[in-house]
Amino acid sequence: MAIPPAWLLGCYAIVLLGVAWKAGFAFVLGVLVLGAIPAVLLVNIYAEELAPLTGLVPKSSLDEVKRLARKEEREMYVQLTSEKGGESAEWLNLLLQQMWPHIAEFGEKTITDMEETINAKANIPGGIRFTKCSLGKEPIRFGPIKPRVVPSYYGDEYLEEGGVELQIGLSYHSDVEIMLATKFASVGVAALDIAGTLSVLFAPLISEAPFFGGLQILFTNPPKVDLDFKGIGNLADVPGIYSTVRKLIDDAIAGILVTPHRIAKQVSLDHKVDLARLKCPPPEGVLGIRVVRAENLAGKDLSIVGSPTSDPYVTVKVGSDVFKTPTIAKDCNPVWDKDNSHEFMIYSSEQCAQIDIFDWDRIGTDDPLGSLNNIPVRELRATAGQGPQPWKLHPRGPKDEAPPEDARVYLDVNWSWLTQPLDGNTSANTSKFVLAFKIDECVGLPITGLGGPFTVRLKVRAAGSDTVSTKQSAPGWSKWSSTLTPATLDTIRMLHSNGCSSKVIAESMEFGEDLIENFVQNGSSQSSEQWLLKLGEDCGERESNCNPQFEEVLLVQLPTREVVAEVELVSDPKKRSGMKAPAEVVARFEVALGSQEVTEGPFALRLPDGAPAAVAELLHHGPQLHGNFTLWRLSDAAPAPSDQQQAIRRRVSAGAPAAEVPRSRSRMPFTPFAPSKALQKPKDMLMGGFNSALNFGKSKAQIVSSALGSSSK
Repeated sequence: MAIPPAWLLGCYAIVLLGVAWKAGFAFVLGVLVLGAIPAVLLVNIYAEELAPLTGLVPKSSLDEVKRLARKEEREMYVQLTSEKGGESAEWLNLLLQQMWPHIAEFGEKTITDMEETINAKANIPGGIRFTKCSLGKEPIRFGPIKPRVVPSYYGDEYLEEGGVELQIGLSYHSDVEIMLATKFASVGVAALDIAGTLSVLFAPLISEAPFFGGLQILFTNPPKVDLDFKGIGNLADVPGIYSTVRKLIDDAIAGILVTPHRIAKQVSLDHKVDLARLKCPPPEGVLGIRVVRAENLAGKDLSIVGSPTSDPYVTVKVGSDVFKTPTIAKDCNPVWDKDNSHEFMIYSSEQCAQIDIFDWDRIGTDDPLGSLNNIPVRELRATAGQGPQPWKLHPRGPKDEAPPEDARVYLDVNWSWLTQPLDGNTSANTSKFVLAFKIDECVGLPITGLGGPFTVRLKVRAAGSDTVSTKQSAPGWSKWSSTLTPATLDTIRMLHSNGCSSKVIAESMEFGEDLIENFVQNGSSQSSEQWLLKLGEDCGERESNCNPQFEEVLLVQLPTREVVAEVELVSDPKKRSGMKAPAEVVARFEVALGSQEVTEGPFALRLPDGAPAAVAELLHHGPQLHGNFTLWRLSDAAPAPSDQQQAIRRRVSAGAPAAEVPRSRSRMPFTPFAPSKALQKPKDMLMGGFNSALNFGKSKAQIVSSALGSSSK
């Protein structure tokens, strides 16, 4: 019977201690040194058997473990970066978990500090107050992360590998509790669930720091959002009301962060990086979906005579665009023959379509009859041109009843690529077109009197047709950047003490007269920081009136190339408290399109018909709108690649190593959004606008001399 090596080592240690005790402690060190030699030999001989005791492993075993670990890591990386995977973000989740108490404390304080602002704008009798504000203990979780190379635009160049996109899974299952109370009732949120994939794009890639021109944040597909209400908000949990509230929430998110909407920031001064193109990139193409019919749907409505029936209708949602068919009464095999098609602009191959069939009910929530859940656009595109195709229906959610096994919906799909129009051919109307109206800014508007902020509305009248397509921009914003300091307040006090009136000070320093008068009379009632904040807001509002920035692109599909575009500048006084509401349309212009691919601005703004004399007086400086129109053609054939792209593809197919294949940086076959000639300078609006700040600083330098000159007179 073999003696275990651990017993041998233990007996050897006891013998050594006995010898050291008998001979005296003077010999302990020598005994240990002499005894260590055979002990090391013993440990090396029986290394694997003694590993649980000593914690030592042979080098060969360690190398084998490392080899297996590297192999497993490679396999895991391949799995995570595959089509359905992604890289882990546990390091970020651990960081957020540790920081969440501090983040929550900051967020809760920020929310409660909004109480005064809400009361000032809401004008609710008795006001409102936060009775409870907690962001909960559960932090936001991220992951997996899927990186991919995406095309981008740099000036008039198309870069096949011009940017990097990070697709980041986002999950937030929070026990948040926020309660708002008034004199009459209280309402609040008791739980919040958000799940989706957030896309962060770094594009275009450039050769100057920070090496990417812009940053875009968006949801390629709508996230799933669920709320649990408290107080009077519990009424929102009633089935009929719940669906309405959910739709309002989904629409609010879609209008901000779901394709094509996004948060876009320009981070480079490079004039070839266009903020409008970052905010509104051109689509890849147009996906047409025609709902033809459905069969074998479940009957949800009881019938006195015969079997149960349903009143079906279909909704199709791609990104933030939603389409709904008419309702077919009492038919489980409905056929749609009118108002049953819609064309969706597709911006990414990662987009999905959500197709649902509902039974319309006069009272209560419409019953789901079956769905196609998150069908990738690429799968729908693969059936383009093949006529109506059957698609098997599935439950809309885990709690919904499964549709009959043979329930189907028939879809007729068409796909069109965005390509260059036929240059010089204005008579052929062989295909549909897309009109892109790029809006940069308005100049020459009065500082006050028109009731900004403004939006731009585009109406398109096709030749020989009464059809009018309308698109409206987001409100214009100010490129003004704060250069105010406490010295600004000292200047106002000094001018007032020298006898300058509030009107003279306001005109000299480009502030509102009422605000200057309020500061002169009640300057000590608030801190300097609060007054500087008010002055800054006043400057921003005044500049958004006289020089509103849009940096946006409006897209309209056209049935023909020959069109007349009517553009209106619309005031939005509802967004400004205390402003008199002038005429809604304050200026306009028309332009005939179709004779050329790009129609360049600026465009002179004219008075609308029946404009009041007061508006005519305000527009006597000749305001202009900077921007341009670009026409694209929709074609069934994909755009032909450039010679360089074809050469790259031939080398790849021939097996050329990746390192030998040059990066594709080819000139675009057409300019998607031609940059306005009037704006071929570094963007003023970047980070507040350096040029604006310099001009504003110069005007401040002239304040004292001009104002004191008026005072001395």
